[in-house]
Amino acid sequence: YLAQWLMGDAPQSVSAALSHHDGLDDMADIRLMFPGDRVARIHLSWRAPVRRTSTILYGDKALLEIEGDRVILTERSGRAEDLSVADAADDSYHAVWFGKVAEDFERALTAGPTNDASSTNLAEARGALALILASREASLGGSRVLLG
Repeated sequence: YLAQWLMGDAPQSVSAALSHHDGLDDMADIRLMFPGDRVARIHLSWRAPVRRTSTILYGDKALLEIEGDRVILTERSGRAEDLSVADAADDSYHAVWFGKVAEDFERALTAGPTNDASSTNLAEARGALALILASREASLGGSRVLLG
Protein backbone atom coordinates (compact mmCIF):
# COMPACT_ATOMS: atom_id res chain seq x y z
CA TYR A 1 0.00 0.00 0.00
CA LEU A 2 2.48 2.51 -1.36
CA ALA A 3 0.61 5.75 -0.65
CA GLN A 4 0.20 4.89 3.04
CA TRP A 5 3.85 3.79 3.26
CA LEU A 6 4.99 7.12 1.78
CA MET A 7 2.62 9.25 3.85
CA GLY A 8 2.98 7.38 7.15
CA ASP A 9 -0.78 7.49 7.79
CA ALA A 10 -3.87 5.86 6.37
CA PRO A 11 -5.86 8.07 3.97
CA GLN A 12 -8.85 9.90 5.44
CA SER A 13 -10.87 9.95 2.25
CA VAL A 14 -10.83 8.92 -1.39
CA SER A 15 -12.44 10.28 -4.53
CA ALA A 16 -12.24 8.46 -7.82
CA ALA A 17 -13.27 8.33 -11.44
CA LEU A 18 -13.25 4.86 -12.97
CA SER A 19 -14.17 3.87 -16.49
CA HIS A 20 -14.97 0.50 -17.97
CA HIS A 21 -14.88 -1.01 -21.44
CA ASP A 22 -16.35 -4.41 -22.20
CA GLY A 23 -16.93 -4.95 -18.47
CA LEU A 24 -13.28 -4.39 -17.54
CA ASP A 25 -11.70 -1.48 -15.71
CA ASP A 26 -9.56 0.41 -18.20
CA MET A 27 -8.90 3.67 -16.36
CA ALA A 28 -8.69 4.71 -12.73
CA ASP A 29 -8.05 8.24 -11.50
CA ILE A 30 -7.90 8.23 -7.70
CA ARG A 31 -7.26 11.03 -5.22
CA LEU A 32 -6.39 10.22 -1.61
CA MET A 33 -6.56 12.80 1.18
CA PHE A 34 -4.24 12.31 4.17
CA PRO A 35 -4.00 14.16 7.49
CA GLY A 36 -2.33 17.57 7.22
CA ASP A 37 -3.89 18.35 3.81
CA ARG A 38 -1.51 15.96 2.06
CA VAL A 39 -2.71 14.54 -1.25
CA ALA A 40 -1.77 11.50 -3.32
CA ARG A 41 -3.08 11.09 -6.86
CA ILE A 42 -2.93 7.80 -8.72
CA HIS A 43 -3.72 7.53 -12.42
CA LEU A 44 -3.78 4.09 -14.04
CA SER A 45 -4.73 3.50 -17.64
CA TRP A 46 -4.74 0.52 -19.93
CA ARG A 47 -5.70 2.62 -22.98
CA ALA A 48 -2.23 3.55 -24.18
CA PRO A 49 -0.86 2.08 -27.41
CA VAL A 50 2.43 1.22 -25.60
CA ARG A 51 3.29 0.08 -22.07
CA ARG A 52 4.73 2.90 -19.98
CA THR A 53 5.50 3.35 -16.30
CA SER A 54 5.95 6.83 -14.90
CA THR A 55 5.78 8.39 -11.46
CA ILE A 56 6.19 11.88 -10.07
CA LEU A 57 6.61 12.32 -6.32
CA TYR A 58 7.05 15.79 -4.97
CA GLY A 59 7.26 17.28 -1.53
CA ASP A 60 8.63 20.26 0.31
CA LYS A 61 12.30 19.39 -0.28
CA ALA A 62 12.54 17.56 -3.60
CA LEU A 63 10.93 16.12 -6.71
CA LEU A 64 11.43 12.52 -7.81
CA GLU A 65 10.66 11.66 -11.44
CA ILE A 66 10.56 8.07 -12.66
CA GLU A 67 10.15 7.33 -16.35
CA GLY A 68 10.84 3.72 -17.16
CA ASP A 69 14.34 3.01 -15.83
CA ARG A 70 15.25 6.73 -15.67
CA VAL A 71 15.09 8.16 -12.11
CA ILE A 72 15.92 11.82 -11.42
CA LEU A 73 15.89 13.43 -7.96
CA THR A 74 15.74 17.24 -8.07
CA GLU A 75 16.27 19.15 -4.83
CA ARG A 76 14.44 22.39 -4.09
CA SER A 77 17.72 24.22 -4.84
CA GLY A 78 17.56 22.89 -8.42
CA ARG A 79 20.42 20.41 -8.01
CA ALA A 80 19.49 17.22 -9.88
CA GLU A 81 20.88 13.73 -9.36
CA ASP A 82 20.49 10.81 -11.75
CA LEU A 83 19.48 7.67 -9.79
CA SER A 84 18.54 5.59 -12.81
CA VAL A 85 18.27 1.83 -12.44
CA ALA A 86 19.26 -1.00 -14.75
CA ASP A 87 16.02 -3.05 -14.51
CA ALA A 88 14.02 -2.87 -17.74
CA ALA A 89 10.78 -1.01 -17.08
CA ASP A 90 8.88 -2.92 -19.75
CA ASP A 91 9.67 -6.32 -18.21
CA SER A 92 6.12 -7.19 -17.15
CA TYR A 93 7.42 -10.48 -15.68
CA HIS A 94 9.80 -8.56 -13.36
CA ALA A 95 12.37 -11.31 -13.80
CA VAL A 96 15.04 -9.50 -11.77
CA TRP A 97 13.12 -9.61 -8.47
CA PHE A 98 10.09 -11.87 -8.88
CA GLY A 99 11.90 -15.07 -7.80
CA LYS A 100 12.68 -13.52 -4.39
CA VAL A 101 9.05 -12.42 -3.99
CA ALA A 102 7.85 -15.94 -4.81
CA GLU A 103 10.28 -17.39 -2.23
CA ASP A 104 9.02 -14.94 0.41
CA PHE A 105 5.43 -15.86 -0.44
CA GLU A 106 6.17 -19.58 -0.08
CA ARG A 107 7.93 -18.95 3.25
CA ALA A 108 4.94 -16.95 4.55
CA LEU A 109 2.53 -19.72 3.52
CA THR A 110 4.64 -22.33 5.30
CA ALA A 111 4.96 -20.23 8.48
CA GLY A 112 1.22 -19.52 8.68
CA PRO A 113 -0.83 -16.36 9.19
CA THR A 114 0.64 -15.29 12.55
CA ASN A 115 4.25 -14.57 11.52
CA ASP A 116 5.49 -11.02 10.89
CA ALA A 117 5.69 -11.32 7.10
CA SER A 118 2.16 -12.72 6.84
CA SER A 119 0.77 -10.08 9.21
CA THR A 120 2.41 -7.28 7.21
CA ASN A 121 1.19 -8.69 3.89
CA LEU A 122 -2.36 -9.16 5.20
CA ALA A 123 -2.43 -5.56 6.50
CA GLU A 124 -1.27 -4.30 3.08
CA ALA A 125 -3.87 -6.46 1.33
CA ARG A 126 -6.63 -5.13 3.62
CA GLY A 127 -5.53 -1.56 2.89
CA ALA A 128 -5.41 -2.16 -0.88
CA LEU A 129 -8.83 -3.82 -0.85
CA ALA A 130 -10.30 -0.97 1.22
CA LEU A 131 -8.90 1.52 -1.31
CA ILE A 132 -10.33 -0.43 -4.27
CA LEU A 133 -13.78 -0.68 -2.67
CA ALA A 134 -13.80 2.99 -1.60
CA SER A 135 -12.69 4.05 -5.11
CA ARG A 136 -15.50 2.08 -6.71
CA GLU A 137 -18.05 3.53 -4.26
CA ALA A 138 -16.79 7.08 -4.81
CA SER A 139 -16.82 6.64 -8.57
CA LEU A 140 -20.40 5.36 -8.58
CA GLY A 141 -21.59 8.09 -6.23
CA GLY A 142 -19.54 10.89 -7.76
CA SER A 143 -18.37 11.94 -4.30
CA ARG A 144 -15.67 11.51 -1.72
CA VAL A 145 -15.80 8.46 0.55
CA LEU A 146 -14.50 8.88 4.10
CA LEU A 147 -12.33 6.03 5.29
CA GLY A 148 -11.69 4.80 8.79
